[in-house]
Amino acid sequence: MGQRLSNSGGGKKYRVVGLRSWEETEPYRKYAAVWSVFICEDLFKMEITNEGLRFYVYLADGYEGLDAAKYEANAQPRDEYGVSMIGVLVNKDGEVVDITSRWNLMDGSENITEEQLWEITKCSPLAEWKE
Repeated sequence: MGQRLSNSGGGKKYRVVGLRSWEETEPYRKYAAVWSVFICEDLFKMEITNEGLRFYVYLADGYEGLDAAKYEANAQPRDEYGVSMIGVLVNKDGEVVDITSRWNLMDGSENITEEQLWEITKCSPLAEWKE
């Protein structure tokens, strides 16, 4: 699917990559291994393909070089590490289903609203994605 848009938010530049197949996730899996859609192909298919969802990853410049161990737990989920990769699920109507930080905490506290996504990245999650 490839890059959809790019913008600067909070002094960082983000690019947005749409991932429609398990194969397309390969370059990003090692950087957000806790995301369920990155754990195995069956989960990707169950959560994305079978549900007709689209999965987009917002990538901040330098996301590859950040180490989770260097960040304190009390700063999660929207610290520099957390917002260096943001996963967004969109349904076939272009409506946002879920936005999560890189931390992907089990209690749901990593969820990001559409407004917060805009504040962080200056990229809109809606109109550009309707196809």
